Amino acid sequence: MKAGDSLAAGQVILGPNGEVLETIPAPSARPVALAADVEQAIANLDAAPTEEEAPAAGLTGGDSTSLGQGLRVDRVSESTLPQDFASAGGASSNDSEPLPGSLTDQRPLATQEVEPPVPPASLPFLVVFGQDTVEGQASEFTVSLTQASANPITVRLDLLPGSDPVDAATPSVDTATALEYFNVVTQQWTLVTGDLTFAAGQTGIQVRVATVDDAEVEGVEFIQLRATVISGETANPFNSNDAAITDNDKPYLVVYGQDSVEGQPAQFTVNLTQASPGPVVVKLDLLAGSDPVNAAAPGVDTIGALEFFNTTTQQWEAVTGDLTLAAGQTQLQVRVATVDDALVEGVEFIQLQASVVRGETVNTVASNDAAITDNDKPFLVVYGQDSVEGQPAQFTVNLTQASPGPVTVKLDLLAGSDPVNAATPGVDTIGPLEFFNNTAQQWEPVTGNLTLAAGQTQLQVRVATVDDSEIEGLEFIQLQASVVSGETVNTVASNDAALTDNDKPYMVVYSTDAIEGQVAHFSVNLTSAAADVVSVSLALQAGGTPADAAQPGVDSSTALEFFNVGSQQWEAVTGPLSFQPGDTQINLRVATVDDAEVEPVEYLRLHATVVEGEVMNPVTWNDVAITDNEGRTVTGTADSDEVLGQAGGDTLQGLAGDDLLIGGQGDDRLNGGDGGDVFAWRLSDVVDGQTMVDRIEDFDLTPHAAGGDVLDLRDLLQGEHTDGGTGNLTQYLHFDTSGSDTLIQISLNGDLVNGLGTVSQEIVLEGVNLRTGYGLDAGAGDGAVIAQMLADQKLWVDAA
Repeated sequence: MKAGDSLAAGQVILGPNGEVLETIPAPSARPVALAADVEQAIANLDAAPTEEEAPAAGLTGGDSTSLGQGLRVDRVSESTLPQDFASAGGASSNDSEPLPGSLTDQRPLATQEVEPPVPPASLPFLVVFGQDTVEGQASEFTVSLTQASANPITVRLDLLPGSDPVDAATPSVDTATALEYFNVVTQQWTLVTGDLTFAAGQTGIQVRVATVDDAEVEGVEFIQLRATVISGETANPFNSNDAAITDNDKPYLVVYGQDSVEGQPAQFTVNLTQASPGPVVVKLDLLAGSDPVNAAAPGVDTIGALEFFNTTTQQWEAVTGDLTLAAGQTQLQVRVATVDDALVEGVEFIQLQASVVRGETVNTVASNDAAITDNDKPFLVVYGQDSVEGQPAQFTVNLTQASPGPVTVKLDLLAGSDPVNAATPGVDTIGPLEFFNNTAQQWEPVTGNLTLAAGQTQLQVRVATVDDSEIEGLEFIQLQASVVSGETVNTVASNDAALTDNDKPYMVVYSTDAIEGQVAHFSVNLTSAAADVVSVSLALQAGGTPADAAQPGVDSSTALEFFNVGSQQWEAVTGPLSFQPGDTQINLRVATVDDAEVEPVEYLRLHATVVEGEVMNPVTWNDVAITDNEGRTVTGTADSDEVLGQAGGDTLQGLAGDDLLIGGQGDDRLNGGDGGDVFAWRLSDVVDGQTMVDRIEDFDLTPHAAGGDVLDLRDLLQGEHTDGGTGNLTQYLHFDTSGSDTLIQISLNGDLVNGLGTVSQEIVLEGVNLRTGYGLDAGAGDGAVIAQMLADQKLWVDAA
């Protein structure tokens, strides 16, 4: 095969090992020009035979021919006598003698070498292809052999839910129960009443099933056809594939992100789940990733404008306004250039948000992230796939980018990371770990270390779970992967997979702590999707104990709000709220009151009661902590203490002993007193858009081993290291010693250049000039100060 060749429907291309290669249409492909000698060789195949190669005129072998079956004439010659040339009037004395007839050439036939037998043909692959459809229309499949078989092959067909339970269609619910196949003899669709047979030489069977045109507004669902070989020989014993069934109501707007390596474009597609009869106009916005912890910043981690692929000009062009999906069009390709910086960092995520400006879709806003992987060593990552007990718990062991060399890992199945709901290997699971062998195309036991070959980025792993009769909550099983050989940024990675009890779901309330004056968030959750509607009544109550209970209407508003996923807005709760079949979460919030009182942490409770539907527990609740934002004075003792501030401007006094002082949010004053004290900052102390200024009144410059104080910035700084001495710390810390004090300016993510950048935290060492105290010149750089502090253990950061 070469570029420009065509494949007929149902045909496939096999790779060097017999595997079926994935193909996609390539409208722009052109035939490859062949060398002159190759062109001549092809032309010779069609040339007429030479005179010697052609059969004798009029002599053919076989039935109903001039020669007997199997007889071949190699050459014919004729002999003549003088009489043959006599004139009609002249008679020869030998006229009466019979003339010799034609004589065959008596030379022996040329001996032909016996050719070796043709080796047997390789076995065909059994392949199932699914053709997407719209509900109400037939869902069609093609069951194919990659090459014709000399003998019949019989297969058994099974209609199954789609391979992913999240969007699987159900046979006999979303489809009819009767499969049909196209009978090539009668040229009619015929009911499948048993196994089907590929006759010798046949390579394809068309199969279809009717789908149900229901009234539900739903996403794309998938139905699966599985074909299993009952008799005959194929390279694989079975194969299956999904066909998408698209809802025939308004299309959904969906954004997909394609992962990339920094320095390469991050690509997205903006999609409609089905073609719209009219144009749909969308506005595109490039945003930071949805998780602030690993969000890439537009304009920092990306460069230049968004671009879209103009299918008319076949070029990438800048996005200068809204884009339109024309009637019938279902996809826009979008990309943005990423920055190849010199920082060693983890995977970051950039987000594309698409908003419908005009046109009809079910949802008006959609967004998704694309991962930007650092182009140094890959990270080792484990992902867990939730399952229902009795079904396998599945994991994937991944490299965030392909490694140039093999990476070997050791796998361990452990109890879940939280002891409260941890599943126990050997009790909640059964049998060994298994991995999917891509070569054998089957699951095999893990009997030792596994290797990701150069260029390979994923291993699939699973373990069987036990379907017990106990009524229990959600449990978690953990897979840990440890690098035995090869190069990765991290050497150990793990993750949990949830095992859901296959009885009724549990109802659970979760909360997110808040600072007074901010919104307190709750979520009401079902541990698994219910088959029917579940309605709950919600009420705000005083939480915690009477001593620390927040009062609805005093410490908070009384107006609960819920997030309406249909309108994409927060709306007032005016009565019971419902989980529709398949829903598992309702998000709620309530405003808290920012009063002027100095008070401890208070707790506000959300109480949820089921009024309709089936769950294991009809009543549940949870508290949210509301932290005071007024300053307070917190004093330690003569012993070694942990002295902790809260939100607001606090005053912390450590007194005697080796104390740990953490100011928390707000502008705090810290005094460690006697002893070797540790002043620590946490990432959670930072408030977006604000620069906190904390002041240390008595920072002792004595080396820490001799009882001096320490600045602990390990949790606050992100991505720092000390390679080669001071590493990249000058990108995080800047020291201003222009007066008698030292002002330390801190960038969380290390974007300082010559002291300029994003400063989120400042620390003032009162009465301490670090350059003078360390005997440095007034013009000494930040690196010299950092080197002295590290040497005296006055500064704690994360090493590489």
